[in-house]
Amino acid sequence: ALSSAASDVYKRQVQIGAYGVQENAKQAAAHAEMMLASVQNAQVRVVDTGKVWKVLSGNFSSKDEASQFARTVTQALGSPAFAVAQ
Repeated sequence: ALSSAASDVYKRQVQIGAYGVQENAKQAAAHAEMMLASVQNAQVRVVDTGKVWKVLSGNFSSKDEASQFARTVTQALGSPAFAVAQ
């Protein structure tokens, strides 16, 4: 069984974008993954929220870590990324 400490790790992610069309989200995710290839632990995924497809990366337990990663992503992609709570 997962302890609460383990599940807390998945609280914060970095949102790279949100798209109404799944294909656009997939393309954005592929682009982001390529641009973030040199960034540690920058696995990019597409998540269907039921309204939009979000392009997300990272899993952080602290807001500071997520914000720092968001800045890294923003610099790498040249477009704003921001920390979101799951």
